[in-house]
Amino acid sequence: MQRVSAKAAYLVCVTLLALVRLEPTIAAPARSGSLPVIIDTDIGDDIDDAFALAVALHDPRLDVIGITTAWGDTRTRTLLVRRLLATLGRQNVVVAQGPATPNTTPFTQKTWAMGAVDTTPAPDAIELIRDQVRKRPGEITLIALAPLSNIEALQRRDPEAIQKLRQVVLMGGSIYAGYNLGGAIPVAHPHAEYNVVSAPQGLRILLDSRVPVKMFPLDSTQIKFDEVRRERLQKLWNRYGNHAVVAAVLLVAGIAAWRGYAWWEAKKAAESGAAFEAAITLAEAGKYPDAEQAFAKVAADGTTGYRNLARVRQAAALAQTDPKAAVAAYDKIASDGSAGAVLQDLATLREGALLIDAGSFDEARRKLEPIAGSDRTFRHAAREFLVLAAWRLGDAAAAKRWSDIVAADAQTPAGTRSRVEMLMALSAPEGKS
Repeated sequence: MQRVSAKAAYLVCVTLLALVRLEPTIAAPARSGSLPVIIDTDIGDDIDDAFALAVALHDPRLDVIGITTAWGDTRTRTLLVRRLLATLGRQNVVVAQGPATPNTTPFTQKTWAMGAVDTTPAPDAIELIRDQVRKRPGEITLIALAPLSNIEALQRRDPEAIQKLRQVVLMGGSIYAGYNLGGAIPVAHPHAEYNVVSAPQGLRILLDSRVPVKMFPLDSTQIKFDEVRRERLQKLWNRYGNHAVVAAVLLVAGIAAWRGYAWWEAKKAAESGAAFEAAITLAEAGKYPDAEQAFAKVAADGTTGYRNLARVRQAAALAQTDPKAAVAAYDKIASDGSAGAVLQDLATLREGALLIDAGSFDEARRKLEPIAGSDRTFRHAAREFLVLAAWRLGDAAAAKRWSDIVAADAQTPAGTRSRVEMLMALSAPEGKS
């Protein structure tokens, strides 16, 4: 029964570690403002510390500047942490070895630990803590997941160093409930919790130091599988174990595929962005034929967003050398629903402006009037162009109608309003009113 529970726990652990490893931020430097922490662990007796390390290394709010091993066979614990860090791609984190102590608890993950590639001697954990708190007094948080044997050793070597910690966050103690909290056979009274009972002097030293301590007792940390729950798990595993393994494998494979696709999309978007910026540089330098070709390449090969933007900019570059071809290019974008309503209206607006410049006033009005409605993004510019087209065509009534609409709309930009007013004022002496 215990072996089946171990299998299930191993499956969950491997799955979680795989998911964490697939997250690209795991190997990234800590963000500015993250909390510097040293994690003190007796990893290897169970899987709980492995979970804790994986979560801490993954959390951008924490800057894990070191991991120290404590209690029992600290050399093997150090090897286990190194192998775990290699699995997570975080070999940059310092692993330091604390003093070994007697320990009768079975080291259940020793075989895996002995597979570590890096077997070089580890730095001294006590020196690591002491050096870091002296360099950064009042900044470093010690997260203690183990019996406090390293606190005892630090007190013997440098009594003042403990007081330079910002705080200590530890798993330890039992206040109202014991180890069977939440079990099928509950025990209401507290127990002597393992971390505290193994190194009580370490906790006494810590509390006497008056360093801020945040303690999470058994009351807040248990996920209990007692004999009744293990029996239920046994039956579920016997029935669905193979399905669970397949599901876990498919989950990891699916997330890996999704991460790969997301990476590829990001890479393509970055390439498209760089090509788009290069094309803009050409246009700003007046190299319009080269810019038109560069935008055409992005429009053909770029990601969706850049592809549509490049089509609009390609038409703009083309307008500098071949306005008639640019009108056709804008018209094609305006009729393409995949470009999106905003870019379609923008293309229509620019097409209308070119048609006005070419003297095709009626055609310009036919294009611009649909995008001059009150719900359209470029309505103000479209109305201004309609006033201009009507004025140049000599249609005073249409010019006045559109200028009145511009004047009546409280949201009309001040620049648009003043240009239309100026145009109408200039037309008055010539009888265009």
